[in-house]
Amino acid sequence: MAGSWDRGYTRRQAMGVGAAGIGSLYLAACGGGSGSSGGRDVAVVFDFEYAGKPGSMRRYWDALRDRLEESDVDARLSDLAFVNYANLQARLQSNHAARSGPTLETWYPNWLTYEFIIQDALTPVEDHVRAGATDDWLFAEPIDGKHWGVPFYAEQALLIANKRHLAKAGVEVGERLESWDAFMDACARIKRSGELPVMVGAADGYSCDKWSLASSMEFMDSVKQLPRNVLGELPVDEPVVSAWMERFNQLASDGYVNDDVVKITEQQSLDRFLGGEGAFAMLYPGIVFDKDPEQFRVVGYWNGPGRYAAPIAVSGNPLLMTSYGENKDAAGRIVDFMHEPEQLQLFSSITGELPCNRNFDPSELGELERTAWGLMTDPGEGKIVTWPRDRMPVVGVDVIWELGPRAFAGESPAALREAYAGRMERYRDQNSAQMAEYEKYVDAIEG
Repeated sequence: MAGSWDRGYTRRQAMGVGAAGIGSLYLAACGGGSGSSGGRDVAVVFDFEYAGKPGSMRRYWDALRDRLEESDVDARLSDLAFVNYANLQARLQSNHAARSGPTLETWYPNWLTYEFIIQDALTPVEDHVRAGATDDWLFAEPIDGKHWGVPFYAEQALLIANKRHLAKAGVEVGERLESWDAFMDACARIKRSGELPVMVGAADGYSCDKWSLASSMEFMDSVKQLPRNVLGELPVDEPVVSAWMERFNQLASDGYVNDDVVKITEQQSLDRFLGGEGAFAMLYPGIVFDKDPEQFRVVGYWNGPGRYAAPIAVSGNPLLMTSYGENKDAAGRIVDFMHEPEQLQLFSSITGELPCNRNFDPSELGELERTAWGLMTDPGEGKIVTWPRDRMPVVGVDVIWELGPRAFAGESPAALREAYAGRMERYRDQNSAQMAEYEKYVDAIEG
């Protein structure tokens, strides 16, 4: 089973272009030749091995290669290179600097994709796929009006409930929680019933990131709000930036989280939750989709006033096309093939993850997966699904890992906001070149 340690660590590794990273981004920005487009053989480098069932991403790519060979599509996967996530960024940066390597590569969206764009390492995928293909893509994030990547799979942070504990407390929850206050009322009733309302392991910060996502989305009206805070243009006391501080304080002070919340890791907390301890937990889907739907269910996040107060956080992790890669037109045909309904089913059945295409048929999914798909594709009137911190540099997540445990430990929101603001100010001062590029990125995104 894919461990939450691995999955949280993967996000950190992917966001590893830190304070010194922007310098390396300019190494490949001097241009160079572009690959040919007339052949049919396409090389791919991929990771996301941490997602889904153990080893499933590798099995998926092998199966896709076999299906492609049996098809009449004029393209073939000639080279599949698996690189562990801990080494992927270094491999991609090396390829980009040398302007040599696979045509397709798996990576992360938004700011992390933009960093590759300014290397002149990418070509827009939309230029090489069938007309209208982008209309079917879910969670595609244009940058400067172009689709530089095709969403490959839906990385999700889910709120999961233990149905038996809810029933014992007489708590009835619809498709999603109505509000934070309604969530707190449910927690109070669960506590009175003798059960633990919320299981969290904050020692490594990973759970803090997930819970803070939901809190930011509650108040988010634009995907540019958190980036504007990084740039020093939006104050830290805005709820979209820091309401999670009061939220974490309240969960701990009211006794709604486990007493050892700051002593155990996310993985330890999830092992206990799946063993029956706690009524609610926030987690990735890979470890819960195969659990008994008589015991567990997906519950949408608490609602809020923000446009992005969706019931679920999703990142459409993309497949990128390199500007120097060989046979880009054939690569585009492979992308189109991957998004045919039969191949979307192949992806889901092998990995246990959900794809990012409206043509996917969810009828064969289990109850938990089907609920997640419904929340992803129909988040409610006027609501938009996102993953807020995809648009922030590494500091936007690091600061949550650092301060989240302190919030659960009871440190005052005023002190936490001061620490948060100080961390952002130091980051801006120490990374002026990156901030200049980051400002251009924020201007280039929509929403």
